[in-house]
Amino acid sequence: MFDDQTALDIQNFAKRKLLAEVRVVASDKLISQAQATRLWTIARVELKLQDSEVRAVFAEYGIASTKFIPAFQYDEIMNRLAQCAKAEF
Repeated sequence: MFDDQTALDIQNFAKRKLLAEVRVVASDKLISQAQATRLWTIARVELKLQDSEVRAVFAEYGIASTKFIPAFQYDEIMNRLAQCAKAEF
């Protein structure tokens, strides 16, 4: 079926998604429109990431849109985007 690494990746994704959902329910505070705009500007202009690469990072956190990014995860997601940009080189 799945090798051990794939199974572990699936479990980690499920845990992150559940944790994100719990935190959103607990805090109900999402990033502002200005933060969402800043995220996309940095990702596209400074980090030179494609939209698909940014959305792949969102998927790691179980997020479909910047409208649903919990405020407490903003810095973590920005750091992850920077890591992805560095990995491209």
